[in-house]
Amino acid sequence: MSYVVIHREASLQFVSGRLVVPAEEVAAFRTAAECALAMSALHAGRRDELQAALAHAREEGQALGLREGREQAAAEFGAAAAKVAQEARQQQADACAAVATLALAVVRKIATRLGAETMVAELVEQAVASVAPEPVGSVRVHPLAEQAARERLAELDVASIAVIPDATLSVFACVMDTAHGSHLAGLDEQLDTIGRALGVRPQAAVVADMADME
Repeated sequence: MSYVVIHREASLQFVSGRLVVPAEEVAAFRTAAECALAMSALHAGRRDELQAALAHAREEGQALGLREGREQAAAEFGAAAAKVAQEARQQQADACAAVATLALAVVRKIATRLGAETMVAELVEQAVASVAPEPVGSVRVHPLAEQAARERLAELDVASIAVIPDATLSVFACVMDTAHGSHLAGLDEQLDTIGRALGVRPQAAVVADMADME
């Protein structure tokens, strides 16, 4: 079967199976073709507008996502940096405490090597000076340090202070008895005072923890 092409465009074609198309119908075909072309143009315009809108929305979405991503990344980085700084401060504090603990352990070891007679005599002198001008009635020390304590008090012209040997005390202990009470001034107390100033736990607490662990 043969067809007659009445209108031909890239997007629209009109054909007829009749070999002869009446002249009055040609105008109708043209009107229909113009209407169809107008609709095609409108559709193409709307399609272009839709594609442009989609592209714009995509760009805005990407920009928004990028901005949110950057904000989230900045927040995560800030949190991570704060955590690292906190850990660094904690590590520094732990390191300082470890150094202070080691230093006190070294001092304690040196004091032990010096012996009770030498060390307690020094502690007695410091204790008397620390409570002055409060009068000291007596000094209690371990029997091993009794003679050294008497000699040191005599050198300080305070021989009137009685030296009382007390076997219940530790070798490096020193207790000053005054009218207002007793003052512990032994080696452990002195080192604990220094340790607290340095942020180190008292020796007694450390020993207690070690005993609990056993």
